[in-house]
Amino acid sequence: MKILAIEASAKTAGACVMSEGRVLAEYNINNGLTHSQTLMPMVAQVMEASGLKGEDLDVVAFTNGPGSFTGLRIGAATAKGLAMGWNKPVLPLPTLEAMACGAVEFEGLVVPVMDARRHQVYTAVYRSVGGGLTEVLSARAIAAKDLVSFLEEQKEKVLVLGDQEAVGPFEGRMDAPAHMREMRAASLCWIAERKLDSGVSPVPSDQVTVEYLRRPQAERERLEKEAAHGK
Repeated sequence: MKILAIEASAKTAGACVMSEGRVLAEYNINNGLTHSQTLMPMVAQVMEASGLKGEDLDVVAFTNGPGSFTGLRIGAATAKGLAMGWNKPVLPLPTLEAMACGAVEFEGLVVPVMDARRHQVYTAVYRSVGGGLTEVLSARAIAAKDLVSFLEEQKEKVLVLGDQEAVGPFEGRMDAPAHMREMRAASLCWIAERKLDSGVSPVPSDQVTVEYLRRPQAERERLEKEAAHGK
């Protein structure tokens, strides 16, 4: 199985090529440049470094949310365009689960966090046991304080990934080190391979979708103004 994975939903952009369970080339970058500037050059470099051409691939995987509205659109458009040009199927992957896969060796609760602003976070909670993940709390946008309350009730060891500063302190908390904290494109390849092996089917490139979990900020502000004026 030869997989190209693309990440553009979070702060770190990345691309990775995996063949038969082995990472051939990976590129991750978090330097403040927009994903529209960095993503395609990274894809070109990992494809060249891997020695593979588009027609050699079996699938193009990408993170389909939640995450940055702009980043999600860039990632989806990139995956769709490449897959369409190469006549390959696409495998959308949940961002939070892919992030959590970078910490499967931790025994306890793994909590990927993405700052959703307005004191909210995008998160999900997984229990990591024996190198596998079990969902404890499904992906959602939630108030950071409510997430803390939920985790305190579990009374387990908790590893926080991603935007760690968006969540306050609580008993049992551990922060993932730098090499595990951010999304890695290799994690996308790993989870893509596992899902394909388990029978999950990729989709045609024209069926690519994203999962925002909540409305874009501009739409939320419009609805708030309308509510304030009694519309």
